[in-house]
Amino acid sequence: MRSGGRAARTSMPESPAVVEPAPPIPVAPPVLPASDARARSIQTDLLTIFLRGSRFRQNVGGALMTIFVICCWGHAAGPALLLWLIAGLSIIAVRQRTEVRYLRGGVFDDEGAQAAFVRTMRPIYGVHGALWGFSLVFSFDRIPVYNQLGCWLVLACAASAPLTSVALVPRLQRVYTNTLFSLVIGVILVMTATRESSTEVPHYLLLGISVFYWWLLGHYGLGIHQNQTEQSGLQYDVQEKAREARAAVETKDRFLAAAAHDMRQPVMALSLYAEHLVSYPEMQAELAPKIAAASQAVKHMFESLFDLANLDSGQVILQVEKVRTAEMLVSLGVQFGPLAAAKGIELRLRGAPRVIRSDSVRLQRMIGNVVGNAIKYSPPGGRILLAVRSHADGVRVQVWDQGLGIPAQDIDRIFQEFYRVDRADAPVVDGMGLGLSIVARLSKVLNARIHVRSVVGRGTCFTIDLSDVDDGDAAKHTTSLDVG
Repeated sequence: MRSGGRAARTSMPESPAVVEPAPPIPVAPPVLPASDARARSIQTDLLTIFLRGSRFRQNVGGALMTIFVICCWGHAAGPALLLWLIAGLSIIAVRQRTEVRYLRGGVFDDEGAQAAFVRTMRPIYGVHGALWGFSLVFSFDRIPVYNQLGCWLVLACAASAPLTSVALVPRLQRVYTNTLFSLVIGVILVMTATRESSTEVPHYLLLGISVFYWWLLGHYGLGIHQNQTEQSGLQYDVQEKAREARAAVETKDRFLAAAAHDMRQPVMALSLYAEHLVSYPEMQAELAPKIAAASQAVKHMFESLFDLANLDSGQVILQVEKVRTAEMLVSLGVQFGPLAAAKGIELRLRGAPRVIRSDSVRLQRMIGNVVGNAIKYSPPGGRILLAVRSHADGVRVQVWDQGLGIPAQDIDRIFQEFYRVDRADAPVVDGMGLGLSIVARLSKVLNARIHVRSVVGRGTCFTIDLSDVDDGDAAKHTTSLDVG
């Protein structure tokens, strides 16, 4: 055991750590809820399908505009018709250029990009709908009845043809159809009120048909969107199940490999020490501590495996009692003070006395795993702070270390079985990599929430918010685990 320096504070067995009054501890910032991966995947799928139909919509739109001009040609003002056609083809070209720009792999993985795309396209679809709605000025009650019939059919196609894809983006469908039919109804009302009919076309009947068709497209568009959303959701679920199945197989393989690898060394050591002891009985005093250490290592590995199996089985029986945090801190100090001192690490314990109802053994195991992990990955000469204080309706436990830190992209992975930091400067540590995965499972059983903050090169803070465990709850509690 080292002497002197900071390590001396926790190296003495009779006083492994001193419980001091809790100073003000910075409150961890609220952790934003995790992104809904399923909803984001569905939205990405809908936008991708929408863009794949872009060229077809544009070709159909250009053809319909040309047919409309042909139906009106010779009966309406030619220059105005050509100007309308040029404006329509121009807006189609703008749509094509904009949609092609977004039609790239992975561009919609970001929610901000999805929202930006819809914001960009809304005015374009609004102008396109306005051009079709305004087209009624050229045809309504101005050209022969059969030509009008052709124009009405073209207008109906323009309103409904893109429905199968535009309905996948409800805001674009609404701005397109609402603008189109608002102008159609407005033109019918104005022209019916300001001029006498030169034909026998029942204007108000057309008005009613337009309103009904407007509602019908909205209704069918909603159905198309719901159906495609469900289909995309099912595809996502199937992919997730396949991914989970592959992950389960990989986990099993890692489990067998890690268990065989990590147990081989202490078991081989036990065998060698035993053979050596048989050959050289006089070395009993030297070999006995080594045999005990190897046996303890094997025992710890088996305990981790049994804990993991019991927690996963859901057959956890809690022994709920009053837990006094001051006594818990002293116990943790006795357990981990010598380990920290052996590495030249100063372990500080701080906290005012608090009482919480929980399973004392499992609660101490959960916090101890976090402290032990901090000791493993902290360099000599560093400090670790274990602090307890009141928080909301329960108790907040925080473990601060000055270790390597965890990259942001790896924080979600540290609670996986067998995961270890993959860095060149990471120390070689003993164990099977199950400590934090057991912490994650115990947090659910003990009605706890875990938050993780880390800065690479400066250290990590684990915050555990504890609430009273219900006496009548004999199984695990379904509470969430937040990391970020």
